[in-house]
Amino acid sequence: MPPIRGRRAQPADTNAKGHRANTLGLDELKVSAVLDKLDGKASGKPSIKRTFTRMPFRVRSLTLTLTHPGGTNTAVQVVCRNLSRGGIGVLHSAFAHTGTRCAVDLPRLDGGIDSVEGTIVRCSHISGQVHELGILFDQEVRLDTHVPFDPPSGMSSFERVDPESLEGTMVALLSSEIEGRMLGHFLSESRLGLKITSSPEEGASLVTEGCTVAVIDFTVPCAEEMVLAARQINSTLPIVAIAADSSPQTRALLSGMGIRGLVVKPMTSEKLLGVVAESLLTAERDEPNEEQTDQLSPELINDCIEQVHTIVGQLRGLAEGDDAMQGYELCRQITSICAPIGLDDLNHAAERASETISKTMSYVESEGALQELFRMCDRVKNPAA
Repeated sequence: MPPIRGRRAQPADTNAKGHRANTLGLDELKVSAVLDKLDGKASGKPSIKRTFTRMPFRVRSLTLTLTHPGGTNTAVQVVCRNLSRGGIGVLHSAFAHTGTRCAVDLPRLDGGIDSVEGTIVRCSHISGQVHELGILFDQEVRLDTHVPFDPPSGMSSFERVDPESLEGTMVALLSSEIEGRMLGHFLSESRLGLKITSSPEEGASLVTEGCTVAVIDFTVPCAEEMVLAARQINSTLPIVAIAADSSPQTRALLSGMGIRGLVVKPMTSEKLLGVVAESLLTAERDEPNEEQTDQLSPELINDCIEQVHTIVGQLRGLAEGDDAMQGYELCRQITSICAPIGLDDLNHAAERASETISKTMSYVESEGALQELFRMCDRVKNPAA
């Protein structure tokens, strides 16, 4: 069952007399101490390659609902340790049988919660009454909905990638022949065809012929020109950048151009495949509602979608100046375009972002809602593309 979305988070009143924020009875400081100790021990162990990257997700009080034989449910408050696309690790005061069905309430960055169903696949005794439960989700979740996730800094939710899961055509603008050979070697077991170029003009021609993902080396002087050329042909084309660093300046440049993937040199197979997988395997498609667009021409719908991407590009560029009023106005422009063509999810995300900006009067303090808006915009594909 997919996550149940839309509920608002209702934090427990941890100030109430006798209230235990979690079954372990740990306050914020003790939770941090326990998790620091666990993470410290884990860092000294040999690396176990998992499919998905475990991200720190320290929540002192998270609702876990256990389903017992016979169908009765028990809701308990547990400590959350980490989260991945495929599951979650929590600390509980009691043993739990593997195979037990359960659901966890995951807080979202926008203030809501998602109830996600899964199965307990591991129960490890840590010490005393502390047990760690490993829960496998029925369906993958998007990390960027729940944790600050910054692909332009080189992050990937994939720790291990099956190369054969990557298919299509990659167009790459690279700085040297040797990097082209290296890239070909890294992709040799994938199903991605590789076309290498050294100029934006040739690159644009290759993108026109058919392109699933573009890789652009930003140490090449014409890199930004190549991005613009590719975007003119396909405004939603996934683009992975190669750069010498992941400095704030580099991340700001990439974010402003709508690039969500970064491989920092030296390029390795693990880095490349992880970021390419993030671009290709996590994409969700959001299309206009046909019932609401019957009276609109395909050309008009396409123009509307192009305009939405342009406005979102302007929104991304406002972070440095923290211009709340302009951010609010741009969000309202997005809602006025999305509603008539049936892009309901993006419309709701833009409404939430505009409401948050109007309350905080700060672009920076509205980052959670804006990142959700950007994520939803990334899902919107031009039907003609």
